[in-house]
Amino acid sequence: MRPLAFLKTSKLQEEITHEISKILNDYRDQIYFEKPLSGGKDGRYVFADDEGYHYIVCERGERMVNKLTDDLFDVKFWTIYPIVVSLSFEFASKYNLSAEEDPRVIAFPKQIEYLKEIHPNFAKRGEIEQDEILRNNPIH
Repeated sequence: MRPLAFLKTSKLQEEITHEISKILNDYRDQIYFEKPLSGGKDGRYVFADDEGYHYIVCERGERMVNKLTDDLFDVKFWTIYPIVVSLSFEFASKYNLSAEEDPRVIAFPKQIEYLKEIHPNFAKRGEIEQDEILRNNPIH
């Protein structure tokens, strides 16, 4: 069921900022809370308008990801999950793994830990994402 009104972009930014700050203080270079301009900066864009909540990833001036939802949880997860993935692989890189060892063994549990710090439902959604990844690319 479509909500009667969507949060304004400034309120959406406030909510996402609050969630991310539970695990990371400085993420500002990673997300633009505005509509991307044609040929604008590469990066992740999150904004709201009359259509709903937008999540867009631009690379080399092209939209690589262009998602639209009326679900606040979805847009928050889409925005936060890539940050959590990056943090977890940075964490895993501190271990001296051999070339044969899969860093997901360390990174995946750390992702769930970070997501639980934000909200238990984010952790559940993260587990679903990981199950899909492992189904297609199992750890050997």
